[in-house]
Amino acid sequence: MSQRQSQESLLSSRDDGDMEPEWHELRPSVDAKASKALHPAFYIMNWIILSNATIIFNKWIIDSAGFTMLLTCWHLVFAALATQILAHCTSILDSRHAVKMTSGLYLRAICPIGVFYSISLLGSNLVYLYLSVAFIQMLKSAGPISVLLVSWIWRVEEPSPVAFVKICVIVLGVALASIGEIQFSLLGFLLQMASTVFESIRLVLIQVLLGDRKMDPLVGLYYFAPICAAISMALALPFELPQFQWQHVVQTGFGVLFLNAFVAFLLNVAGVFLVIQTPALCIAAAWIITQLTQRRLVGHLVLS
Repeated sequence: MSQRQSQESLLSSRDDGDMEPEWHELRPSVDAKASKALHPAFYIMNWIILSNATIIFNKWIIDSAGFTMLLTCWHLVFAALATQILAHCTSILDSRHAVKMTSGLYLRAICPIGVFYSISLLGSNLVYLYLSVAFIQMLKSAGPISVLLVSWIWRVEEPSPVAFVKICVIVLGVALASIGEIQFSLLGFLLQMASTVFESIRLVLIQVLLGDRKMDPLVGLYYFAPICAAISMALALPFELPQFQWQHVVQTGFGVLFLNAFVAFLLNVAGVFLVIQTPALCIAAAWIITQLTQRRLVGHLVLS
């Protein structure tokens, strides 16, 4: 019996020890997958290029054709269709199955977030009618400040005196930039600030309402795009649709509008891969580079 017990003990120790080799056998596949990922510089450059292309593209279409709300609605309709295709034809959005989406959760979380998302998008596009691209980018630098303030109001973050002093310094810088702006428009300034505040509320709502559910940005776009498209269309109906004619679409070009929506969607996808594949410090540095690149690009366009 002692020999049998010793054999069973040996087998059980081998079974327990086999757990460690199995874990190590899984690690090479993960490391191999990670090693196949491209360098973070690729994702950063891809994001910067698409960000600049989207801003200049939107500015050109809005200046030439107008209809800012309908353009925003078109982007959201395209995003809704594209995410549906990706969900049913690829495995990119398979993580959506981990989110137990119910009608109650959709009405309680997705719809309110979608409302703020739609208003933020509409405001950020309407502002191109009143302000220069360079000045808009200066005002967008107040985005992190707005998120922090909304987080304090919502009790998501604890107020910090040091952070408050930094906020005051940045607000002072934005105010000085606004005073020195030649093409200053109060309506455009208020639209940009409102857009920034609504975007901050959206981000905090995602943290509050969906904080316990792991939802990557592309899956979020899969759920948000349809409701945002409906809200944008509802807002565009009384303001822009009465003046809209298909001749405007023909003049702009179906191919141009498709390419514009495709570039805007690629920017969302690039943002997803940037967050997944790039450290937070690199993302912060890339955001600064993006702002400088956009100002430089605008300067070249003006001088030329």
